[in-house]
Amino acid sequence: MSIKDEIIKIAMVGISGTGKSSFISSLNQKFIISSTNGITILPRKEEQNEFFSVGELSNYSVNNEIGTDRTTIYKLKLKVDTDIVCNFDFIDYRGGILDDMFKQNKNKEEVEITKEYIRNSDAILVMVDSVMLSKYDENKRKIATGADKINPLFNIFEDELSNRGMSLLLLLSKSDSSAINPEDKANNYTLLANKALTTFNIVYECAKRQIENNWNFGILPITSMGEGNSITTEVVNKNIDDTINSLPVSYVSKLKKGAYPTSKNIDVALLYSIIGALKSKVKRYKSEIQIFENTLKKLELEKDRNKSIISFGKKAKVKEELDSKIKILKEKINVDKKEEEKIKEDIDKILQKVNVEDEILFSF
Repeated sequence: MSIKDEIIKIAMVGISGTGKSSFISSLNQKFIISSTNGITILPRKEEQNEFFSVGELSNYSVNNEIGTDRTTIYKLKLKVDTDIVCNFDFIDYRGGILDDMFKQNKNKEEVEITKEYIRNSDAILVMVDSVMLSKYDENKRKIATGADKINPLFNIFEDELSNRGMSLLLLLSKSDSSAINPEDKANNYTLLANKALTTFNIVYECAKRQIENNWNFGILPITSMGEGNSITTEVVNKNIDDTINSLPVSYVSKLKKGAYPTSKNIDVALLYSIIGALKSKVKRYKSEIQIFENTLKKLELEKDRNKSIISFGKKAKVKEELDSKIKILKEKINVDKKEEEKIKEDIDKILQKVNVEDEILFSF
């Protein structure tokens, strides 16, 4: 499979209740039911029934109170105006799988499949519940947001993930909620972003170490409902015990009666992930072209050294082989350069449609 034919893999991870289902619902609304500035996502016809797939996406609601109970892989393609830019898989892991990963013999087959998908991801979207991040103090924050489960994953997988370019986003979900402490929302969520960095410190440190390996990192506040459109209810947790893992309350956000959901930054999260993967492809093309060009120089030098040799018998065959290799390499270089330019044009098309970088709170 050539670089251009590779499918981009985007994974969304987060504990149950962090807003993954609402995120999927917003993707459906912004990119399938309608479009965002001419950008559309469509199911890949060759791999699944597109109408069934649209229906599957539509099953998700911004009012889902219970986390996703299964891992789902959506096989999609991104269209900008009339051009198909890329194929990608969007993977929504069920929240409970994070618990199962650290339990021996618990859903072993599903856990192994999930691990393999994470190892091969081009982008990982980590869903962080902004309300839980805001309401709980430092001692409970890791448990409340799932950082106690997500942080170790990056310790385990860092070496394998470092072999590929990676876009990593901490998504501050439910950022519209009135339950978030006002000081956390001030100055464009500066305090909340800092809390996310310290809570998901291993994820952050891992990303910093991998900058040289083409990793991109950012924090992005998102909402599926829109400022003023939601009601957040405090729910007292039953069967609470005295252990450190006990959380006295949780928070459930629902759309106000009569309100229409107006999501924010859902498109940015998806497109940031895709642009990061496309930029990694450009770098790989550059590397491949450099290798081909170095080899070409060696072959041309060898050909020059053999110019004075009479062209018959074995010597003629050597010349023919050199000419053939040079021709093939020149064709490969030409093809790769065209593909590299095409991907760069596709990136520019997306950036002209959606102001991706300006919405990220903190990035490198």
